[in-house]
Amino acid sequence: MAFRVGFVLLLVFLPFGRVDSDDGETLLEIKKSFRVDNVLYDWTDSPSSDYCVWRGITCDNVTFSVLTLNLSSLNLDGEISPAIGNLKSVQNIELKGNRLSGQIPDEIGDCSSLINLDLSFNELSGDIPFSISKLKQLVFLILKNNKLIGPIPSTLSQIPNLKILDLAQNNLSGEIPRLLYWNEVLQYLGLRGNNLVGTLSPDICQLTGLWYL
Repeated sequence: MAFRVGFVLLLVFLPFGRVDSDDGETLLEIKKSFRVDNVLYDWTDSPSSDYCVWRGITCDNVTFSVLTLNLSSLNLDGEISPAIGNLKSVQNIELKGNRLSGQIPDEIGDCSSLINLDLSFNELSGDIPFSISKLKQLVFLILKNNKLIGPIPSTLSQIPNLKILDLAQNNLSGEIPRLLYWNEVLQYLGLRGNNLVGTLSPDICQLTGLWYL
């Protein structure tokens, strides 16, 4: 009987999340694509390293999965690694105010729990990935002040909870997708400083309650 009690206690207190989570390895893979000085000095792969206390990281207290990746305004160079798509539980990604370049990886669409994505004030180029439309929990999408090109994906209108969409100060072109401003959930649409065709009439904005700049 004593053996059974001890076995049950072991099951209760064993930190399953920390054993099963690969988020620490994913973060180190993401770090490889950054050019950093000492701002991420605590992101190490030493045996005693605990990724949940690394700079910019917040974890779930039970599963130890990464919930927040916030590396804003750290003068980071380099690119965003496709490995970021392995953070399946992350809800908040903020990389604003750095000098990140290259494209937004398609794998960002694999972050299925993402609520807030803020990549503003960087030097990101290329198209807005259509894969972002897979982020059904997304509420805030802020990509302003980059060097993004191409059209605005009309599929962004398929994100059911999207309230803030700020794409201002890029090099986007083409027509403004009509489905965007008929979206009843969308509250703010930032488009200024692009090469887009078409305008949003005041009548439409009054009807939908949409603010835009």
